[in-house]
Amino acid sequence: MGLEYLEGIETPGDIILLAYGMEESLGGFYKDAAGKTRNSDAEQLFTKLAGVEEKHKDQLFKLYRDVVGEEDRSIFESHVAMGVPEGGLRAEQFMKRIMGAKSSLGDVFSIAMMFEAQAMDLYMRYAEVMEQEQAKALLHDLAEQEKAHLKVLGIIKDKEMV
Repeated sequence: MGLEYLEGIETPGDIILLAYGMEESLGGFYKDAAGKTRNSDAEQLFTKLAGVEEKHKDQLFKLYRDVVGEEDRSIFESHVAMGVPEGGLRAEQFMKRIMGAKSSLGDVFSIAMMFEAQAMDLYMRYAEVMEQEQAKALLHDLAEQEKAHLKVLGIIKDKEMV
């Protein structure tokens, strides 16, 4: 899942733009989750994860700048495919289902874990199609960070915080 956004002729810049859009969407998901939960521990975690997604965006812009040569972030962001969360699934569908009045905090954690797992998988697969070692290394690093996020989310969910 998620590779449908790649047609097989993408440049490293195209993949970086797609990854940036996914990070933007997941950051928005976490911000929404933080604002809607009444659990202070969950709010802190979601706020922290939203901040991490911002750092990932910074890393991706730096890589794009190095690979493509674009120095202007606003020009870069004008090319980003927004609305595609990590995992390649449209955020709006999940936001309505998960963030609705009847959803539980456990539901939000489950969806966050799904996004993180899919992101980890996508970054690993995107790294395989990259030819530049710098791009491969960053995507592998982002995959490891998503794996760490998944682990933290699972630990907290398992503690029955939710």
